[in-house]
Amino acid sequence: SKLTWRQVCAMRNGVSMQYARILGLFLIGLLGLNNVSAESPQWWYAGVENLHPKSAWLKTLGSDDTVCLLGHKWLADGSIRLQMPARLVTMQKKIKFRAVPLLTPGNENATRRFLRSPQFQKKFLMSLLQQLRSSEVWSGIHLDMEHIPSSLQKEWIDWLYSVKAALRTLPNKTLFTAAVFPALRFKPGAMLMHPPAKLAAIFDEVVVMGYDWHGPEGTPGPVSDIYWLKENLDYLLSFYSAKTLWLGLPLYGYGWTGKHTVVLSRKHGMSSARLKKYKFTYTWLPDDNFLEKAQMLVSERGLAGAAFWRAGFESNTGM
Repeated sequence: SKLTWRQVCAMRNGVSMQYARILGLFLIGLLGLNNVSAESPQWWYAGVENLHPKSAWLKTLGSDDTVCLLGHKWLADGSIRLQMPARLVTMQKKIKFRAVPLLTPGNENATRRFLRSPQFQKKFLMSLLQQLRSSEVWSGIHLDMEHIPSSLQKEWIDWLYSVKAALRTLPNKTLFTAAVFPALRFKPGAMLMHPPAKLAAIFDEVVVMGYDWHGPEGTPGPVSDIYWLKENLDYLLSFYSAKTLWLGLPLYGYGWTGKHTVVLSRKHGMSSARLKKYKFTYTWLPDDNFLEKAQMLVSERGLAGAAFWRAGFESNTGM
C-alpha cells in the first residue's frame, strides 16, 4: 500500500508508522485544520530511467496520484511519438495511477513553423488520437508551454481549443493538462505567455510551476518561497477552481559560483567535496521544512495536490 511522505520520514527516523498516523491526526485536530488532508494526491514528473523499482519516489505512489512521463518526441512538422515503456504499463496495472505524456513543441522557431501550418497541426492531431486510442496507459496529455512566441498567442490559444475538442472524442482519454508559469513576480511576459483567464477555460487541470523564481538566467536567490507561492496561488485561484490546480514544487536547487550555476538535488545534497570544488557564493536547496509547509499550503487552499519536479532528484524519503 501507499506510504505517505510523513510515514517514510518517520520510518527513516525510527518512528513507527502507527505512531506517525496518530501524531498526524492529533496535530490536525489540535490546529483545527478541518480541510487539511495528510495525504494530498501527488503528481510526479519522471523519465523512463526513474521507473526503476528501487526508486525512492515510488514508495509514495498511490492510485490517486499522477505520473507525467518525459521523453516524447514532437517535431515542428507535427510528427509525434509517445513512449510506452513496459515498466510503466506494469506499474499502472498494479497501482492504477493516472499517467500522461509530457509534450513540448520545442523552441520558438519550431513552434512558429507548427502554428503557421494547418497541415502540421492536422498531422499532430491525427497521430495523437491514433496513439492514445492504442494506449493501455494514458489518460490524456500534458503540455509544456515555455516556448510559445508572444506574437502568435492567438494562434496558440485557437490551437489549444482544437486539441481539447479532439480529445473529447476519445472515451476515458480526455484529460487535457498543462504546466503554467506563476503570474506574479516571475519572468517578464509570464502573464502574456500564459494568460490565466484564457487558459482556465481550456485546461481540465494545470500545474503551477512554483520554482525557478531565481535560476541560471538571473541573480542568485531562492528557487522557490512559501510567501511567493501563496501570493501566486491566491491570485490564480481567482481564475482556476482549486481542484484543477496543482502546486509544482522543486526537489532541486542551485549553487552559484559567480561564473556558473550548478544544479543541486535533494538526492545528492551539498557535500563538502562539492562545496570545495565549486566554491559557491550562494546556494539554495529545498529542505524538509519547506516541503512540509508547501504541502500544508496545498491542503489549506484545497488544491488538487502537489506536483514534483522531478523524480530522480528526491531524497531517500521519497521526497
